[in-house]
Amino acid sequence: VNLVARRGVYSALSFADGAVFWAVGADADEPADGQALLGAFAFVIQVSYLLPFAMIPIFVSDKSFYVRESALGLYESWSYCVSQAVLEAWALTLAALLETTLLVPMVGLGDGGWQPFCTFLATLIVSGWVGSALVLLVAVVCPAQDLAFAVGSGVASLSLMVCGGFVPFPRIPDHASWLQWPSPAKYTFQALSIA
Repeated sequence: VNLVARRGVYSALSFADGAVFWAVGADADEPADGQALLGAFAFVIQVSYLLPFAMIPIFVSDKSFYVRESALGLYESWSYCVSQAVLEAWALTLAALLETTLLVPMVGLGDGGWQPFCTFLATLIVSGWVGSALVLLVAVVCPAQDLAFAVGSGVASLSLMVCGGFVPFPRIPDHASWLQWPSPAKYTFQALSIA
């Protein structure tokens, strides 16, 4: 049920985003169209970092399971993290494939062959993995589940605030610009900009 719900949420958001930015990539030579195209996929990257369905299972079910098991000393923390990363990776890869399949044709990139499709698919896969890894890290490190939720959401939000997705790069103040470097969202956003 959770997996189907997550696919549904990703699909609905991708469809809505594609409808807003309908066919903006049909003539990507124009600067305005390129900016709109970048905005469409920047929003999806942000969604992949903050989508509640990507975080709720880790904070609620997995964290309580981990706390019970680790209290008994049955296994090391790293083995739990590896298993969670493997289990989450395929689900997030399916989500990125679904997002790309919906968005690329809707924003007008369907005639460009496999290169645009694979480029955006890779960007969305990495974005989803990093966002999930941030949540998993704070869920394991923080002693209380409420604290983990607050810290995880705060780190993801701060990363997005300074990544350049909300404000154009030249307009970011100097005091905020240096905060970009530890932000993982900066690198997925910048990779998308270059691509």
